[in-house]
Amino acid sequence: PQQIAILKRTREDDLAQKKWRRDLKTWRKNLSGARKAAILEQFRSIDDPRAALALHEMMQNESSSQFREVYVDCLARIGGSGAVSALVQAGLEDPELEVRIRAIDSLRKVAPLAAARMFARALTSKNNRTINRAGIALGRLGEPEAILPLIDALVTRHETIVKPTSQINPTFTRSSDGSSGLGGLNVGGGPKKVVRNLKNKSVLEALVALTQQNYQYSKNDWKRWYIGQQDLGDINLRRDS
Repeated sequence: PQQIAILKRTREDDLAQKKWRRDLKTWRKNLSGARKAAILEQFRSIDDPRAALALHEMMQNESSSQFREVYVDCLARIGGSGAVSALVQAGLEDPELEVRIRAIDSLRKVAPLAAARMFARALTSKNNRTINRAGIALGRLGEPEAILPLIDALVTRHETIVKPTSQINPTFTRSSDGSSGLGGLNVGGGPKKVVRNLKNKSVLEALVALTQQNYQYSKNDWKRWYIGQQDLGDINLRRDS
């Protein structure tokens, strides 16, 4: 009986999600028409967790930042793990700053700790832009649990591969009598790995906002301060510095 109940519930959820996809697409088509105000009210009344996936998909494909903000508000009202994940993604990836901030501020109201943990994981991204956007989010969420991950992300190492150019460079040789002449032509070279250590300004700003301290980009100084605040004896919190 339990397995039958689970299967029935799963089927009901799948059907509900498909219905939400159909309904939301229809509502979106009419959002710019005469019924715009009424349809916006329909969006504002959504509270079914099974609508979260459809809203997330629509937000990813929506070109209008105004309507993406509508979807953010819907997801914040629904809550739950699916909605929180969608809002975190919006806070990191939406092309418009206003939408990212709206998503982050919504998370501060509905699930600040869960969101902070997700943004903290984004601090380990290979993408420097993602790291700084995560820093902005953590500064606004204000969760002290993010302090140590932020310290580790103050300066991050990034590797890029530079493709060879097709530029032809002449080389010169010098003969035994001291005269020089054209020795040959070098064509580009193979791919080269470039390693850079980047200072993340938004991460530092988040740390300052959370701690009211400022040790600039010195991980060692930040961690000494952090250990002093924790009363952890000789437990070593240092990672890579």
